[in-house]
Amino acid sequence: MSFQTITSPDNQKIKDIAKLRQKKYRTREKKYITEGLRAVSEIIKKGIDCVFVVSEKFIQENPSFLDTVADKKGYIVSEKIFSSLSETENPQGVLCVTQIPEPPEEIKKDSYIYLDRLQDPGNIGTIIRTAHAFGFGGVMLSGGSSDVYSGKVIRSTMSSVLYTDIYTDFSYESLFSLKEKGYKIISTALTEKSRSLYETEIPEKVVFVIGNEANGVSDEILENSDETVIIPMPGGAESLNASVASAVLMSETARRKLN
Repeated sequence: MSFQTITSPDNQKIKDIAKLRQKKYRTREKKYITEGLRAVSEIIKKGIDCVFVVSEKFIQENPSFLDTVADKKGYIVSEKIFSSLSETENPQGVLCVTQIPEPPEEIKKDSYIYLDRLQDPGNIGTIIRTAHAFGFGGVMLSGGSSDVYSGKVIRSTMSSVLYTDIYTDFSYESLFSLKEKGYKIISTALTEKSRSLYETEIPEKVVFVIGNEANGVSDEILENSDETVIIPMPGGAESLNASVASAVLMSETARRKLN
């Protein structure tokens, strides 16, 4: 068996994994942590290379787990050490460290969603999960957005991050250049030219833009958008949560493709 028991919290391997809770180390090492049995099982199912960390209690309660990863590298640690690595209140006792994947260089799928400086990890994770559900090609995030590979975002994606192309620090210039490939940029914003989503043609190649939770879509993107749309709200609420608005856009796109 390739699993090593570690008893000291000062072990360098444990310290290195703990550092991945910070964005600067995730960025430097190009690695991130996935926690929880369901999420880890999905990584195993996908055949993604990773390093496991399991608690002694988890192994006692799930003795067959080691058989499923017998040829993999991992560490068995105490509950106290595992808790120092976990970002959840009641950790399940299993996590893995994987490489941050590089998205495809060529952007060629039909539909994408662009997140302009989104800050809430729950919103970002839910949008990634929704993009996966509705068959969108991927999610692009501008600079200034929260880190996709933080624990909160990863948990919110419910493993959809494994099935969705993610482009981080995707500049405005890169977004606008997609027009040369035939993509239309449709932003969600209330402007004089905005039309109802349900009265707007959704082209085959489209990038929807969702703006910052407090400030909306930037003026620069609005000036370069092909369309701006609003989502009609008969109930009269002032606005929709960013992830809910994204879900409406993606659901409507999928609906039209299915009809």
